[in-house]
Amino acid sequence: MRIVIEAGLPPDGLAVSTAKALQEQHPWLVSLLTGRQATETKWRWQEQGCAPNEGLVLTLAQCPTFDDQPIGSALGPYLASITAPDQTVWLADMCHTAIAQDRAALVALPDLAVTRAESDALFASAAPLFEGDQDGFAVEQVDVGRWRIIGNLPPPTKAISPTALGGQDVGDWWPTGTDWRPWRRLLNELQMVWHDHPVNEAREAAGQATINGVWLYGGAQGWQPQPADQALWRDDLKQAAQAGDWHQWLQTWQSLQDVLLTADPDTSIVLLGDDRWVSLQHAPKTWWRALLGLDQKNAWMKWWTRQ
Repeated sequence: MRIVIEAGLPPDGLAVSTAKALQEQHPWLVSLLTGRQATETKWRWQEQGCAPNEGLVLTLAQCPTFDDQPIGSALGPYLASITAPDQTVWLADMCHTAIAQDRAALVALPDLAVTRAESDALFASAAPLFEGDQDGFAVEQVDVGRWRIIGNLPPPTKAISPTALGGQDVGDWWPTGTDWRPWRRLLNELQMVWHDHPVNEAREAAGQATINGVWLYGGAQGWQPQPADQALWRDDLKQAAQAGDWHQWLQTWQSLQDVLLTADPDTSIVLLGDDRWVSLQHAPKTWWRALLGLDQKNAWMKWWTRQ
């Protein structure tokens, strides 16, 4: 069994202050962290091509490597449930790109709350672009807001998941070069079709972000995920972390007290951060650990603050 806490680690700049606050506000949590053995996995999303939570899923499923492709390219076949190794799988998620003077920031599908009705309506308006596409692109729906793109696309050496790119400047990741020209042309046509679409007019009237494009990612061949231990994912802390409200983030830990303290001692607890995750395993006290000084009260602060 595994409990995964999304946004369970603060950014480096707040690590020290949040550690002190936890000691004051949540001694139960500090006691739990103190009594567990920690293993840190660094995850630089810019190189891996996906966010840490996606990387954890792929790692637990024993994702294979694909030559020079980042591991994030394996999200294509994984999310589309395609295991045939002779099929290359590209996905396109509906997204919102906010254009400013100095950057273009992406809002990913999980943060858009797209409904099935909205997804179907937008897909229906986009489908004719693919039916007569001179470059041979085809499209099929995989899930709400998610499509599979079939066609001749370059290798995904710079492909990155929209979840990893959420809130970031898309400039460095925009597909450039002549090989990507047909896809860029299709994106431009799609943006025009959706510009004044009734779905977007309704979303704008309701104060929601419009859906003004799709983000392409994946590009790996099909592979067979391996069974993993049952996992309970908790996103209690995610909203406060995304909003940068770290006071609320500290308070929200209280909602996790029961599930963490009543978990079986052998349950693994995983804390996800922006560029790493920390796995906490049961570490029973033994005489030799005490003798070697390994039961230091504040040992957890070393990995929490990266000291």
